[in-house]
Amino acid sequence: MSHLMVVAPIFIYFIALLSFNLFIKYRDLKSLKGKKVSFIQNYSVSDRRMTALALAMGAASTYASASSFIGGPGTAFYYGLGWVVIALIQVPTMWFVFTVLGDRINKFATKYNCSTVNEVLLARYKSPFLVNLTSLILVVCFIASIVVQFIGAARLLQGTLDIDYKVALFSFVIVIAIYTFFGNFKTLSYSDILQGSIMFLGAILLIYFTLDYIGGLEKATEVIKTNNPELFDPFNAIITPQLYFSFWILVCFGILGLPQTVIRTMASQSKKERFKAIIIATIVLFVILTAMHLAGFLANGVFARDEISSPDLVIPKLITKVMDPLLASIFLIAPMAAILSTIDSMLIQCTSTLVNDIYLTNKNRYFPTPELTESEYVKSQRKVRYIVRSTTLIIIILAVIFSINPPNILIWLNLLSFGGLQATFLWPILLGLFVKSINKYAAITSVVVGMGSYAILTFTKFNILGFHQIVPALLFSLIAVFIVQILTIKLQKN
Repeated sequence: MSHLMVVAPIFIYFIALLSFNLFIKYRDLKSLKGKKVSFIQNYSVSDRRMTALALAMGAASTYASASSFIGGPGTAFYYGLGWVVIALIQVPTMWFVFTVLGDRINKFATKYNCSTVNEVLLARYKSPFLVNLTSLILVVCFIASIVVQFIGAARLLQGTLDIDYKVALFSFVIVIAIYTFFGNFKTLSYSDILQGSIMFLGAILLIYFTLDYIGGLEKATEVIKTNNPELFDPFNAIITPQLYFSFWILVCFGILGLPQTVIRTMASQSKKERFKAIIIATIVLFVILTAMHLAGFLANGVFARDEISSPDLVIPKLITKVMDPLLASIFLIAPMAAILSTIDSMLIQCTSTLVNDIYLTNKNRYFPTPELTESEYVKSQRKVRYIVRSTTLIIIILAVIFSINPPNILIWLNLLSFGGLQATFLWPILLGLFVKSINKYAAITSVVVGMGSYAILTFTKFNILGFHQIVPALLFSLIAVFIVQILTIKLQKN
């Protein structure tokens, strides 16, 4: 396959996506003309009137990231059908999040005019220290997640174009910098409809062509059983009941504590639209996760183990092997769409956190400004726009630096940042919305104990009864919440 044949469809796709974003941006600016609208609020969560399709595709495509298209299927290649089952634990996540959090967090965000998750925490707990702490953790974990997406994109280009990893990385970063520079929450949410549709169709095409190349499902099963019969065992030395439970916590229940998912529930105030979004997002996730992970597993019928140097190269090599060169080059848009949709969401939220939750909030608290005239307000919004764009650029540069020497498997780095965010945000968000008596001291303790224990357990690789580190970390932080809550109530009474 010539390099030009591969690059041309991707280049055309990027141009089309950028044009679409600029069109949505133009319409947005036109609708806001003459209105006094905060730039950072419009950038972070827009007007909170997303349609069901935009809401569903935005949530699903952001969630189905490089790990769903590259790292996860690559892991299924080595661990077998058990990993496919683990991947399917993620299918009901959008139903879970929108059902549990949707109504409550929307009412709360509307009442207190919140545009970020940290603003929700500030309004609920009235603790600047808590918000500064969670904001810093969010930025660190999001940069780690963006690094995962950069590595995934570079691995994809490296595997299909057979070019140097660093060349692939810098080529992609130039594109993503241009793509995200002009966007905000609304433009990127609507572009996610296009990207989610491509991911959906791409996953179906890959599983079809993989089976067609091998000779059907029966033939694929026969080949894999002959060469690697252990891959059909749902439980083996790696996949255990503890791992199944750990992943249910990590990629299903714990999603209630992921800011990038929670912010999506705040994007529409309509309960009817959120209900439609649940149905669409669940179907889309089911198809993408099932098809991609099965394709990774079935790649055992195409490649011998020694032909693959890294799990992250399974899907890129499978694409070039089972598809016609032109079709393969077009298919590469699907995993690129998954990566782009995740990066744009994280960049917006990471930038919003740094600019709104850390810089502007603390500036207004410690250096309050008097009422601004109309011209002064316009000038201040231009300054905020400049700060936002500069911050986005700095985040991209940092992510590139950390991406230059990547780890061998994406999925574990992604899960590391996933767990860090959950250990930080899960209980403050969930208990804050559903338990009125939980106070700021209990919330701060939850963050410190949760993130602290998760970091210690992860970096020391200490394992408790075979469970992933997120399980004891969340348990310890929950126990700490109730201990501190009881103690503070007693102290207040005394």
